[in-house]
Amino acid sequence: SLMNLATLVRCSALIIIKQLPIFAVCSDTFKLYQEEKFKLFLDEVQKGTASLNTKVFNEHDILHNAYLTQLALLKIRQNEKIKLLANLFASYFNKITDDVSKRNDYNDDYELFINIIEQINMNEWKLLIILYDFELKNELVNKKTDSNVLTIISSYWDNFLTEVKSQLNFDKLYVEAVLTKLNGTGLYQTINGMYLGYLGNKGNLTPIFYKLVGFL
Repeated sequence: SLMNLATLVRCSALIIIKQLPIFAVCSDTFKLYQEEKFKLFLDEVQKGTASLNTKVFNEHDILHNAYLTQLALLKIRQNEKIKLLANLFASYFNKITDDVSKRNDYNDDYELFINIIEQINMNEWKLLIILYDFELKNELVNKKTDSNVLTIISSYWDNFLTEVKSQLNFDKLYVEAVLTKLNGTGLYQTINGMYLGYLGNKGNLTPIFYKLVGFL
């Protein structure tokens, strides 16, 4: 069944590659590079799935998402990100196999999540995971009002910046710039409002981020 899955996704790749004239000169090198990435992806998928029943790939929505997966894989450079994509795909495949009643929801979620993952690099993802750890420790997801949330965020924000500096070597201004960019992904939101002493430079993870983590 893994070979069937490999054939499905590989066919998508070949169709895409043939549409790119730039690779006519270096097609062998490019194909080898993509094969290496594909093998890493497939190895990681195999780790995350007990069995792959490829009968489900007869469904158009699932074929569509397999095609989107290959499109994303062609553009990804970092091995860590390939593994993240494989984790997402394995989780998706397990969910559509285990719970048929929610298959439409899982198809929609997967399309959303794969588009988001394409927009971010691994350092940005790691920054979000560091923030996620702080939110979990402070039970931020259970808080209700913006003013209360800002008070809680302010209590750990400096420690968050210190941890990011330690792990990723991002200074404060760079973190703020990255988080501003991440507003556009739907994973992070800056708190907006007129609060005494607040400079508009703090925020929190969104329900979409928590849904993505739960999906993974």
